[in-house]
This record gives sequence, C-alpha cells and structure tokens, in this order.
Amino acid sequence: MLNQSYWRQSKHHIRNLKSVYRSIQSAKRSSKSGGEEKIKSLHKDYIHKSNSLLKKISSTFHKLTTSETTAAFLKPSHLVLMNIIEKYMGYAKLFIDLIERRVLKGEIIPHSEKIFSIFEDYTRWISKGKAGVMVEFGVPVTILKDQYGYILESQIMFSGSDVDVLQPLVERTLEQYPHISSLSSDKGFWSPRNYEALKSKIKMVVMPKKGYLNKSEKERESSPEFKKLRRHHSSVESSINGLNHSGLDKCLDRSSLGFEKYVNLSILARNIFTLGKQLREQEAKRLQRKPYTKAA
Repeated sequence: MLNQSYWRQSKHHIRNLKSVYRSIQSAKRSSKSGGEEKIKSLHKDYIHKSNSLLKKISSTFHKLTTSETTAAFLKPSHLVLMNIIEKYMGYAKLFIDLIERRVLKGEIIPHSEKIFSIFEDYTRWISKGKAGVMVEFGVPVTILKDQYGYILESQIMFSGSDVDVLQPLVERTLEQYPHISSLSSDKGFWSPRNYEALKSKIKMVVMPKKGYLNKSEKERESSPEFKKLRRHHSSVESSINGLNHSGLDKCLDRSSLGFEKYVNLSILARNIFTLGKQLREQEAKRLQRKPYTKAA
C-alpha cells in the first residue's frame, strides 16, 4: 500500500530468532560448566534480537496507521488484524521485561504479573497439591449443590480465591432458595468474616476452621450434627468429576464468554443426568413391587 517493502526478510528474522531460542533450550539441558553464564549471554542475544524486531514492527505499524495514503485502503478486516498485532506487541514488551528481570536480574516474578496463555489471558496457575497432578492451568469453578445432587449455583473465578467468592455465591443462591437450613464447605472457604456473615443467614454453617481450635470451636466441630453434615460434603466431589464428563474437561472456545457458556451448559447437562438417574431409580423400584392381590 505504501509502495515500499519492509518485510522482505521476514522469514529470515523468524528463523534467526527461533535459532537463538533453541540454543537457550539446549544450554539449559546441558550439564557443562559455565552453563549459567552461557544461558545469560544467549538470553541477552535473544532480548536484543527481539527488541530489534519489535522496533521494526512498531515502525511499520506507525506508518500504516498514520499514513493518509494507507487509510484509504484499510478495510474493517484490516483494522481487526491491526488490533491483534498491537495486542501481541504489548505481549512481546511484557515478556522481554519478564525475561530481563527473571534471568538477568534474578528476580522472582509474582504470579499476579505472569501470563500463562496469550490466547486465553484469563488462564490461571492452579496448585492442586495432589500426587501426580501438582499443578494445572485453567480457571477454578466453585459450585453449590443441594442434598439431592442438583447444582444450584456456580462461580467462575477469573480472579480471587475460594474465600472471596463464598459470600456472593451463597447470597445469590439464597435469593432463589431462601429456605436453605444448612451449608457445608471445606477449609479452603474458611475465614472469620465468611463464617460470621453466613451464620446470620443460615441456621447451621458447617465450615471447618483453619489452624488452632479453641474449646468452643472444638465443641462445635465435634457435635453430631456438624460431623453428619461434613460427611455429606464429600458428595460434591462426584458432581465436580461429573462436570468433567459433561463437557467441562476441556474448553475449545478461546474467550472468557465461551468459557462461561461451557460451564453453564456442563452444569445443565449434569443436572439433566441427575434427574434422569433419579427417574430410572424410581421406575426400577416401581417394577420391583409385587402386584397387589385381593384376599378371597
């Protein structure tokens, strides 16, 4: 459009950058002495080449967006692509900064500053703490289930933790089902604020406390009703596992809105499955009954 060629050697630039990246990977696997200094040197080269390429991209992008001659040829589809390019330029600047801080300066990067996916930037690092599956990448989902196995409400945690979402989750559920008399959760949801807030709304709150228990707390958690409801809490794990079999094991839609749709459709499918299972059990019991015979 500008009658000039800026990216005649684009393939060469990409191959050159990939070559340095592969050299870094090989150096990390090597056990030879002086490996750390070599890794830092390669990272400096990688950063230098990345900055040079990014500068060239920025220059071309500026000419495309500011030239009056170019503006006449731009279509809506071109503008969409340019927005995508601008987004990835921002990612490049961020990752260059993270490499400099982590590798060259030895900083520990907090999770809040990391991006685990450039396609789904809402992806989170989930520490499972289980044997074989220590870490997962995804988005945590909290569900609230009734005693019959139906999922009443859910909360997708694009940010925050279990402690942060419990109160709004329960409040939304109480708006639809105001006669809930008990609530059971695990220790991950415990906080004094959560317990006091929910205790004023629900008769029996089964929420094991983290850490040290005083005398009154030990009595509360040792009561027969507390133990009974806490044992029932384990059944929620079957519903969570059931969601994975109802379409939530992998989200194929690259957007937060698509993820929300997957979650809601999986919950709907799970509830329909639960209803069908209960109807089959009722029908099986009906067929097992002996026919009534009238005495002579």
